[in-house]
Amino acid sequence: MQFPDVFKPVLRRTPLGTGDDASKILLELDLGRGVGEAPPGSPLQAIRALHTPMLRQLVSNLRKAKKDKQVVGLIATLGSSGLTLAQCDELRTAITDFADAGKPTIAFSTSFGEITPGTIDYYLASAFPEIWLQPSGAVGLVGFAAEFCICARGAGQDRRTAPDRATP
Repeated sequence: MQFPDVFKPVLRRTPLGTGDDASKILLELDLGRGVGEAPPGSPLQAIRALHTPMLRQLVSNLRKAKKDKQVVGLIATLGSSGLTLAQCDELRTAITDFADAGKPTIAFSTSFGEITPGTIDYYLASAFPEIWLQPSGAVGLVGFAAEFCICARGAGQDRRTAPDRATP
């Protein structure tokens, strides 16, 4: 299985051993820079996004790898990746599918939330049956929060109020 060049620094194929084991491959996934959802729109964004995989291609390649007989497992390096909850959930589903194919998976991180909240990264790590944390690493789980605004048509008319509108 051949991966596009953009995945070489992020999703590497490591051959195992020599002889009969030379055809077996261990995938290494580095999410230290996060993932992108859309291609960069300017040259400056392209430089910033260097070696950052696109989420759709990453999920697609993990699905291909789960069917590949040469691929024997996955090791992921996690950390302060800056993933959104939606990106994390999609990637988590792909990793779980990969593991359900009978291939071992391991997550490694130096810490989960040492400076920033580590809840989303830890949620992604929970897709792996084994999580390795650096001995001096911290685990800072904060939790999830969501706000919903239910705006009904005609609300506030009986009190003679008007919605606040920003002017440019």
